[in-house]
Amino acid sequence: MKKIIHGLILVALVAAAAPSFSKTDTGKAVDPYWNDLARFLAGLPQRQESSFLPLTGLDVYTQHASAMEWFWTLVKKENEGFIIPWRTQYVPSRVKGTMGFYPFSGADFINLYTFYPDCPSYLMMALEEPGAIPEPLKLNANELAYGLQSVQRAISTIASQNYLQSGIMAREMANKYIEGVTPSLLIFVARLGFTVTDVSLVGIGPKGDVEPLDAQGLIGGSKPAVYGSRIMFMVPGETAARSLVYLKARLHNSILAKGTPEGKFFDKMKHMNMITKSAVYLLHTEWLLDVARHFMDRSDIIIQDDSAIPYRYFDPAQWEILLFGTYSAPVALSDLPNPPQQPDLAYAYSIGSTPLAFNFGYGVWMGRGKSNLLRAVRKSKGKE
Repeated sequence: MKKIIHGLILVALVAAAAPSFSKTDTGKAVDPYWNDLARFLAGLPQRQESSFLPLTGLDVYTQHASAMEWFWTLVKKENEGFIIPWRTQYVPSRVKGTMGFYPFSGADFINLYTFYPDCPSYLMMALEEPGAIPEPLKLNANELAYGLQSVQRAISTIASQNYLQSGIMAREMANKYIEGVTPSLLIFVARLGFTVTDVSLVGIGPKGDVEPLDAQGLIGGSKPAVYGSRIMFMVPGETAARSLVYLKARLHNSILAKGTPEGKFFDKMKHMNMITKSAVYLLHTEWLLDVARHFMDRSDIIIQDDSAIPYRYFDPAQWEILLFGTYSAPVALSDLPNPPQQPDLAYAYSIGSTPLAFNFGYGVWMGRGKSNLLRAVRKSKGKE
């Protein structure tokens, strides 16, 4: 039965018309290679002129395309199918953030975009390596198989659990053929139906801006402390490209230091739509107190689970707070058996909350319907 289903999926893939483009809506010519690359990784049909087209006939790629179609079917059912109705009801239309922000994100662009689909730019931060820009055309069949299968395993749990496991990502994204977070981001952008117009490796430059790295991985002759990748993409019907930046960064209070490239970068943050979950309770620590406050000061809306910003930091005079799901105690982790307790949050939940239909954060380990989610909307303008 499984083979029959996969066969039907492949027929649908072949029958689908691959998009052809040479210009953005603004008329600016773009290199179609980047969109071809993203669609190849995502298991989507190629243009007849695509340099990746010959690879799509390989058995390993046939399997990959089938796996990606199956994966995305689950994403649409288990993620988008629940989150979009929730967003429509509980994310106010008046919240117009300039940037969607997701600290401790791993490769999870799906949740960032699904909760905040209207942001012109997106920023993700985590400890996973961005990796090199993938070059499948330089791989032999065995290397391609190894790389594609690693990517499949790295992202598989986001479909079934709405959760990326850091241990699996660390293991699978370390493969040397299609490495790091960047390939997964390209898959998500392509599968969401967008056109990738450019991909580059970047870092935070001396002025606090995201700048491209040179061939040696440097900016102005120096290696940036914070680096990553940037994907530019077009959304159908829009005339301006959006940006998705992923940065490998270890957050701590000193990263906000004035005068440093990182401090200048964080100081430019404003009017963010923030989401964070499965954050290892790091924002509860003293060495991230300033970071937590900074993120709050610069955000107009925050969606999170209990492992993120402590509930006591949210002043009811400044934030309109709604609670969803269930909470009585934090989820213990293998390397954190005694996570921070939040009796004030437990009390707030005991008074009342709204049921939550989807898995969110560490609640996945408790079972469907047992996650917790806090939605906080600022009552007045955030940091200008």
